[in-house]
Amino acid sequence: MKRLVTRDTTLGGVRLRAGEQVFLAYASGSRDVSRFANPDEIDLGRSWTVPHLGFGQGVHTCLGAPLARLLLRVELGVLHERLPGLRLAAPYEELERTVVSEGRGMVALPLSWTPVPVAARGAVQAERRGTDWHLVYLGRSIDRMAYVEELVSRHGARVEAWPSRDRGRLDLDAVWSRLPDREALVYACGPESLLSGLEDSAQRAGREHRLVVERFAPRAAPHKPNRAFEVVLARTGTVVTVAEDGRDRGRGRHRPRRGEPRRRERAVRLQRGNLRHLRDSRPRRRPRAPGHPSSASRNAWPAKR
Repeated sequence: MKRLVTRDTTLGGVRLRAGEQVFLAYASGSRDVSRFANPDEIDLGRSWTVPHLGFGQGVHTCLGAPLARLLLRVELGVLHERLPGLRLAAPYEELERTVVSEGRGMVALPLSWTPVPVAARGAVQAERRGTDWHLVYLGRSIDRMAYVEELVSRHGARVEAWPSRDRGRLDLDAVWSRLPDREALVYACGPESLLSGLEDSAQRAGREHRLVVERFAPRAAPHKPNRAFEVVLARTGTVVTVAEDGRDRGRGRHRPRRGEPRRRERAVRLQRGNLRHLRDSRPRRRPRAPGHPSSASRNAWPAKR
């Protein structure tokens, strides 16, 4: 938040002159030494007795705070799993920060981690556990299927390349009949059309609980009819009507229901700059006595329609 200095003053021992701008970094309140013990250290077990200001407080609390906390838990868990030993690749004192403004960050953040050997993952790890597996590698053509030759040469008949240009589309319903064991699992990743087709085929075969998919993007939600709906606030019982998504001009505007006070409609009209309505709805004052300096202007009000 930037604020304009209107007069010369001193704040926190710093001389400020009129016309200068002051940046209020309110988030720095979370590092107030008078409120937090060791505020510059990451303490995962820190008490919530004094809450931080990262998501605001009171009526200014961030509406997306629950989602942000969930994302942080997931992201930190994935980083810990897939990038073990994640650490700074440069001394902390050498990190360069951007200029203080509404957003703050690093000019560059070099990182390093401990690579996980390929032999300790995937198919090799399954073979070491004695798990039987079979990979069906789908693609449009052999020349566009990355690492297919290496996979076939290393794992032999366990890897089945399926170029649709040569073999046609894979029969997804036949996947379940080809499984050697009814309790076997099918892991799949790829485009949405493939994953949706597999889910439909698993449902037809009664094996949906044996399918595990990994999507590259969230599955598209079906669109429901565009119509108004009501939201009931659990604490107060207040009913809020959400109008339909008005795509044409004039749609979705507020229409008071029967028995609803008309002052809400009046507020809407005033927000649209209806000064005539404002003037006509003001309470009439008693006319001034003849000869009063303001009597002419006071009595110049038009009669109510």
